[in-house]
Amino acid sequence: FFFLMIRRPPISTRKESSAASDVYKRQPIAQHVAALYFIVSNLGKVNEMYQYSLSWYLMLFSQAIDMAEKSEYIEQRLEALKEQFTSLLYENVIKSLFEKDKLLFSFLLATCIQETQSLLSASNYKFLISPLQLQTAQLDANPVKLWLPDSAWDSVCALAASSAGVLTALPTSVQEKEEQWKEYYSAVAGSGTKSVEAPGEFGELTAFERLC
Repeated sequence: FFFLMIRRPPISTRKESSAASDVYKRQPIAQHVAALYFIVSNLGKVNEMYQYSLSWYLMLFSQAIDMAEKSEYIEQRLEALKEQFTSLLYENVIKSLFEKDKLLFSFLLATCIQETQSLLSASNYKFLISPLQLQTAQLDANPVKLWLPDSAWDSVCALAASSAGVLTALPTSVQEKEEQWKEYYSAVAGSGTKSVEAPGEFGELTAFERLC
């Protein structure tokens, strides 16, 4: 629906027109814009004062089309449009929210964007927002309780049980590289900063994985 609003350059032949149409349809911008609309429209569940109409949303998209950087290459043009629209949407919505709801909206917007780009693990997202993961996971006794609270160890085990990839080895890594993890935990818990790298391959986790 949204890609139909984009102004295309004139095309002289039927073959060129068909090829250009295929390129537009393959672009993820329609999915991106539609996904963000559901985030905005559902803000009314947070506070009934947050109401954003589809006509307002389409007007914002039209503005983004005019403001986005022009390019003769369709892929570059649509990427610029996606970035311009996302920025425009965030700026317009964030100033209409109460202070206590701004962080929630930022989180929802960021996770939605990552999801549409297949950068977000559904299991990690579920773990982050659902404390029930701790109740259903097979939890081992805390072997490093001298410096790591039992609640934190339980979270480590639950995260490993609900994840795939490198995070499944987190409990083992904490035990085998205890001194390095102790130093990392002390730095993070003491300063509240993530500037200290986690040991080994865990230093290469995505921002969302580190958030978990």
